[in-house]
Amino acid sequence: MLILETKREMKTYMPSSRQIRWIIIAILFLLGGSIVYLLAWPSGYAFKANNISFTGSDADLTIDRMHVIQNKQGEKDWEMWAGSAKIYRKKNITKLESIRIRFYPKNGKPVDITADSGVMENDSRNMNIRGNVLIQTSEGYSLRTERLRFRPKEKKFDTDDKIFLAGNSFNLTGTGLHGETDKGLFKLDEKVTAVIYNTSSNAFVAAPTQAAPPAKASRPEGSMP
Repeated sequence: MLILETKREMKTYMPSSRQIRWIIIAILFLLGGSIVYLLAWPSGYAFKANNISFTGSDADLTIDRMHVIQNKQGEKDWEMWAGSAKIYRKKNITKLESIRIRFYPKNGKPVDITADSGVMENDSRNMNIRGNVLIQTSEGYSLRTERLRFRPKEKKFDTDDKIFLAGNSFNLTGTGLHGETDKGLFKLDEKVTAVIYNTSSNAFVAAPTQAAPPAKASRPEGSMP
């Protein structure tokens, strides 16, 4: 029996640039638009990510150490850090963990907000954050609550929950809060109780929510108003 062995010449195939482009388009299509989500952030936003994963989660995309910056007219408007972000394209939401938000008032110093977790709407960037919510100002004020709504386009945040505001010489408790990020203003809605400290003697006094107006003194007849 005669056995003949032959050797075939191996050739290396290199796809053209046009073929590579179509391969990339096909991959983006198979990923269901997850990469497109990252590229579709409107102008004025800067986006950074430490690690991006497409597997191991029920989300379309998982991002570690996400950092988003919104710039307006060349200046920072607000920025957000998240330890992790899970993007759900069809639900139009992103689930966030370990959140820190910093906004920059026009005529003031930065204000920081931290929270355990939250949900952001992908199209509007509106956020609902919750769990150990803490607002801190550069002047030393701190405000604590359990939930907070943040609307970047309107430059507003609010909550219906109980709040606790602390300063260097006072404490305030109340229910409900409205704030404006561009002005650095806070407004407590109702059931506000204040504790004001006298730092010289370490004493304090509790101020009622609504103090009664002072009684008007009666004027003698014929006197000028």
